[in-house]
Amino acid sequence: MPTLSPGSSLAVLVVDDHHLLRRGLIGVLSEMPGLHICGEASSGEEALRLARELEPDLVMMDLRMPGIGGLEAARRIRIALPRVRIVGVTAWEDEPLQRLFRHGFAACVGKSVSREELASVIERVMGGDGTRVAEPQRVPLNSNPFDRLTGREMQVCLLLLAGARPADIALRLFISVKTVHTFRYRILEKLQLSTDIELARLATQHGLIGGGAPEATRPIIGA
Repeated sequence: MPTLSPGSSLAVLVVDDHHLLRRGLIGVLSEMPGLHICGEASSGEEALRLARELEPDLVMMDLRMPGIGGLEAARRIRIALPRVRIVGVTAWEDEPLQRLFRHGFAACVGKSVSREELASVIERVMGGDGTRVAEPQRVPLNSNPFDRLTGREMQVCLLLLAGARPADIALRLFISVKTVHTFRYRILEKLQLSTDIELARLATQHGLIGGGAPEATRPIIGA
């Protein structure tokens, strides 16, 4: 079981879009000494909101969910809360581990994992030594160029990638249109890019947006 200092307790956020599976995992985790469930979410979007609100120590994240999914949710959570540890939970045996670690996961377990194995993974992940379970080779978390962006820059970047116009972004984030353009300039500069199309291509490569042609070819900044 996870080894904690006397009186300490790790807050855990459980994320899975299947209610029964989520409740089952909560039941298992609740029986582990030193852990308490601080929240549960059924989507990546809800996980991101609750993570910012609750600031958990550990997130158990289903990888394949509707919406932004577990990968992108993990990336955004790690940007907002760098100290949080995220363990992926999957029913698939062939998950690309290096891709998971680049998105901020500390480990990945199968949904058929035993209680003892799960406890061992959590102990290793929360041990503070940076161990990544089942990692074929060590991949730095900052290998993703989008990790260079600040939280606000990432917000603007994601809105640009979604096709939002500067005026809409300004209204949503309570900033001026001029500030939106300044953020865009900084984003391109930090990512060493020149155009919006290059930004879309890079975002596609790193899983921020889908690989469809319309997103990769149309201008992101409106007139």
